[in-house]
Amino acid sequence: MSPTNRTSLAIVGAGPAGLTLTQYLKLTGYSQVTLIEQAARIGGKSDSMDLGDLIAEMGTCYATGAYKDVLKWMRRQRKPFRMLRRTTVDGAGMRDYVNAAPGPSLPQQVMTYLAKRQALLGRLKKNPDDPRALAEAAMSAEAWLSENKLPKIMRMMYRAVTALGYGYLHEVSIYQAMLWVDHHAIISGATGKLIMPSQGWSNFWEVLAEDFDIRLSHQITKIERAPKETLLHFEDGQHLSAKAVACTIPMDDWSRLVTDPTTDERAVADAVTWKGYATSLIVVENWFTEEDIRSFSKAFLPGSYPGQLISARYEGHSPDFGGHLYVTGQIPGDYTVPELRIFLERDLADLGARLVNVVNVKNWRYFPHLNLKALENGLIGRMQAMQGQSQSWYSGAIFSHESVANISRFNKALTPQLLASLKR
Repeated sequence: MSPTNRTSLAIVGAGPAGLTLTQYLKLTGYSQVTLIEQAARIGGKSDSMDLGDLIAEMGTCYATGAYKDVLKWMRRQRKPFRMLRRTTVDGAGMRDYVNAAPGPSLPQQVMTYLAKRQALLGRLKKNPDDPRALAEAAMSAEAWLSENKLPKIMRMMYRAVTALGYGYLHEVSIYQAMLWVDHHAIISGATGKLIMPSQGWSNFWEVLAEDFDIRLSHQITKIERAPKETLLHFEDGQHLSAKAVACTIPMDDWSRLVTDPTTDERAVADAVTWKGYATSLIVVENWFTEEDIRSFSKAFLPGSYPGQLISARYEGHSPDFGGHLYVTGQIPGDYTVPELRIFLERDLADLGARLVNVVNVKNWRYFPHLNLKALENGLIGRMQAMQGQSQSWYSGAIFSHESVANISRFNKALTPQLLASLKR
């Protein structure tokens, strides 16, 4: 479709946040939306590699029951699903690994955790400036779980939080951990009922966005906001005028683009430290094929350090690539991709396997770690109150969580407010 230089809503970023926000607006009948993406493709950290005889996910992979609307959209596209077969930690099944921790039974600890989670998030929803709730929310996940005597949930979170790149438990807040570890994550993890689209996440987003107005390979140089319109300037000298704008990119990047960053925008940018997650598509000899995922606790338990092999997912055998393919995960810290390869080769050798070839590597800017002191000082309320200021709206990993499930739920709740503003 031919682009125009005017739109009602300009969404900066065509990753899962921008795409699901557009979809929710579209479902209300509102279509005056333009997405701006600096990359040559959509999907952000949903990045599927089509290898001919199989598809490897370099980013977004398995979905829990929390991906309710996204899974519904997949079914409408008649997408086949790939089910998780078996996942292990140090050779033990997930439930056996978790149950090895002391304390009351797993069902008892799950019920206690979910009740306390509901209570804390409920208090924050009712009053995001409640000082006692904020003090609790700002506790590290490790400290909170220890205080509440939930060692089995601690073990579960080592696998469900740290191993997925969502933060070391002694660093990440219990608030951010709770956003991901809900009853869906617990049930799906315990039962193994996890699925992914067989044709790839990238294909799903491409089909979903077929009739969206998306400007790919558009590098924004600055964003000028005025009371009646926002003007987006591009590297090629073109511009786009919008009634309102939605930010789904990192807030520090956004603050550099807008000519008038607000106090709230600066505060949120300062409160976030982006972590990383490195995925490598590799060919390996003498390794596992009987399960889908193996995780290694030495890379996520206390005392672990960046660079270690934290998990591996078996993708299948490919004659074209000369062997069995795996996608591995590492928390990179400050290490470079060549240095991470050295760690990976060493850890594989320790496991009796041999790295044959590295097909692809993605060193993602991943998981926005919210500063604990900023959380205690009211960051949650600030992020809610800034919605709509300067005709600007905010979504993405910082405002919800890195997972597509959290992002889509957040956007579903944001849509009525945004729509009401656009129709004024």
